[in-house]
Amino acid sequence: MKSRKPAKARMPDLSAEDVEPRKLTGLAASINERRMQSALMDHDRQMHEIEKVWGVDRLPYLVADNLRQKFWRAQEQLNEAIRSNDAEAVSDRAANVVRGLGMLVKAAEKAGERPLEPEVWECRFPSGNGVLRLVRAFPEHSARLEHRDGAVIWTLEEVARVIEGLQLVNSVKDQVPGAYVKAVTRKIDTTKGEPNDDIPF
Repeated sequence: MKSRKPAKARMPDLSAEDVEPRKLTGLAASINERRMQSALMDHDRQMHEIEKVWGVDRLPYLVADNLRQKFWRAQEQLNEAIRSNDAEAVSDRAANVVRGLGMLVKAAEKAGERPLEPEVWECRFPSGNGVLRLVRAFPEHSARLEHRDGAVIWTLEEVARVIEGLQLVNSVKDQVPGAYVKAVTRKIDTTKGEPNDDIPF
């Protein structure tokens, strides 16, 4: 009588939703996180340098649509790798995005586009503490500017949002051409007594 070979167990069909990502623990998790962090540090440094020259999120809009879409897909693939906690994929895809940045720069330069040359207006705050830097639009917000302690950067759009809420001031300036704001003070309502809120330390 011939012996029968044991039947092979048939693996069930699994969908992507049925498979949980492999969880790393202990030393493996630490090594995995460090590899991801290292790859993303290189990616972020390159991205920051590009944004200082070309502005935030400006470069993709200076190239052809097919290249722009390809770059955005590469960024989304990197995000997917980060969400899956896959250090090898993060490293490969972060490097791919950096290469994509180089292609965007070359394509923009070939199309005759130029890096940002921001026009910056500066004014010292009335208190003497700090300096206001005013630029035209958001991409110039992070362009190459000499660092100054105490300097804050505002765009015209941000200033417009704040000023829009000053209805009384805007009404006066509308009715009195040449009206000039010399100072802004906060008036305390004395009908409610002196402020007596607790002062936390």
